[in-house]
Amino acid sequence: MPFSGPLLGASQSHLDIEDIREDIVILKDGSCCLILQTTAINFGLLSEKEQDATIYAYAGLLNSLSFPMQIVIRSKRMDVSFYLDQLIQQENRQPNPAFREQIKKYRKFIESLIKENNVLDKKFYVVIPFHVTELGVKSATGALFGKRSLPFPKEHIIERAKTSLVPKRDHLIRQFTRIGLKVEQLTTQRLIELFYYLYNPTETGGLRLSKEVHEYTTPLVQPAVEPRHTAPPLTPSQGIEQSNGDQPIEEETRPAWQRIAVASVAPTETPKSAVTQKTETATSQPKKKPEPTFRAILEKKMKGEEAQSTGSQGT
Repeated sequence: MPFSGPLLGASQSHLDIEDIREDIVILKDGSCCLILQTTAINFGLLSEKEQDATIYAYAGLLNSLSFPMQIVIRSKRMDVSFYLDQLIQQENRQPNPAFREQIKKYRKFIESLIKENNVLDKKFYVVIPFHVTELGVKSATGALFGKRSLPFPKEHIIERAKTSLVPKRDHLIRQFTRIGLKVEQLTTQRLIELFYYLYNPTETGGLRLSKEVHEYTTPLVQPAVEPRHTAPPLTPSQGIEQSNGDQPIEEETRPAWQRIAVASVAPTETPKSAVTQKTETATSQPKKKPEPTFRAILEKKMKGEEAQSTGSQGT
């Protein structure tokens, strides 16, 4: 039996993200998550009292948690090409030769530093999950056995997820502020950019998507194989032969599969010009005599022998 469902690309079938709406990531099994981005502090430069206060504050944060959370540290090589371009522009616009020379030396120092050392840019994220069982689903084992459909509409899932995630987000922001960290929730635009560069690590990290979310008309990730459709059976309302009172269906308004089906079973009509030409050719040519049968040839031969014997007797 031919497969009638849409064919998705192999890479897209491995993505766990179903959609990103209202600053919340929706997974294919119905789970959701909210992502916060935090700053960092240089613990080694703090005094002993400040270090102790930071440790106690962090311990209080961990003890106050009544829900799971995930801390993600993303490290990537820093791209300073944009910063170097700005230095070149400042160097060209500088009228003072002494200042221009200092900017040039500083630019050379940055270039040599990047070439000799692997300078990394670190980003810190806190993920707050919302499990599918909180929606009232008894178990999430369906996702483990290939069932990849949402248990409820997206609007209902987002509403329930916000009810659970927003208080947890506010609690974490207060606790991180006690440590001295600044926390902000990633918006839908920034979430799309984050996952885009996670799945495309070769892209330059300093670039941003040129459009807003609502300006994109096609998915960023889409299958490379077009879906294959099979022609469903024609119903009486879609019958090929129409009654005398029906209006003919225009060719361009029919689906492609229906036009192919109609063309494969519709009777072929001979053009009038071809019928006329065939009739004229038939009337202009003389009719051929029918070929004699075996019985006619035998009778003719017997008559010839009788005539010959009669002539010999008369002689």
